[in-house]
Amino acid sequence: MHIVYFCDFDLSNPTGGKHRATKQKIEALQRKSNQFKAFYLTKPGHFYKVFFGISLDVQCALYLLKHRPDALIARGGSNYLSLFVTKFLGIRTAREVHGVFSNEINLLPHKGLRLKLIVLITKFYSKLDDLADIRIFNHPFVYEHYKKQERTQPFDLVCYNGFSTGAAAPINKEQSRKKYGLKANQRYLAFTGSVSEWHGVEYLVSLQQEFNRHGDNITIVVAGGSMAEYDSNGLCINVSPLNEVGCSEIITASDACLLPVKNNRISPGSPLKLYDYIAHKKYIFAQDIAGYSDEVERYDVGCTVNFADAASTRLAIANFFKIKKQYDDMYEDKPVTWDDRILNWLDNIKASLV
Repeated sequence: MHIVYFCDFDLSNPTGGKHRATKQKIEALQRKSNQFKAFYLTKPGHFYKVFFGISLDVQCALYLLKHRPDALIARGGSNYLSLFVTKFLGIRTAREVHGVFSNEINLLPHKGLRLKLIVLITKFYSKLDDLADIRIFNHPFVYEHYKKQERTQPFDLVCYNGFSTGAAAPINKEQSRKKYGLKANQRYLAFTGSVSEWHGVEYLVSLQQEFNRHGDNITIVVAGGSMAEYDSNGLCINVSPLNEVGCSEIITASDACLLPVKNNRISPGSPLKLYDYIAHKKYIFAQDIAGYSDEVERYDVGCTVNFADAASTRLAIANFFKIKKQYDDMYEDKPVTWDDRILNWLDNIKASLV
């Protein structure tokens, strides 16, 4: 199939998860499509995005008119013109839907005019979602929300995130620990997701207190942002901010990985770090919620815990260290790369063309 991909943000942010994931998706789409073209911004900044997002949409629309591809896959809020062209030419359109943004406004740190602009932008996103032929939801809760509002279509699909096959760090565990000043004989648990309210990072501080209380010789390393707001006593090791390579090295240095989240949004998200952990063949302790525990259990890469209960989580982790060597020896590759996920996208698009 001839596929066009459009997103109205730049892909150069070294610490941005969606930027890195989008680059990886584009690479996978290129490998899986007979013909492929991507449109995205090449410079950072909101000023650039406002004016050049429109220009990007015009470029995409002209490409569609000239080449008439099979489908346009889009993410963002700037492709009104290209979407209109697809309707005129009968080209299939698919939209990535990553959340119910109106439900998440209260979790943002912004106020005043900036917050009002964000609210307006989310309405544009929602309208574009409704105009598309196919929606690619990255969480089942978002799909169910749209379904209750009677906004879904027959070829909509739910598909979690994935990882790039080149995601693993090029250095080994010993080298990673030496680089970041971590002890050779200490047990380390890594969390490399963003330090934010919806990830429940305060659960990690409570868990570290439990480890310390029982003398477990286990330390949590956080590499997704500053923990100053949540961990004033510095109980966890905080080595942020780190880029993609740095986070990969911290995962390599760890004995296992943590995936907490708070149930305070319609969609708890499909955490990219889950798949980074799988790429590094690490055991994962995941919150008991869809998008986390179901993936961990489906692919047998860890266990489900309730991070809100530090005592029970600590026991699960202590039990893991009794069988860690056995688990490390049996870890196999899992079919959750971006190439695997993109095949699901393309299968639904192909089915819609019949």
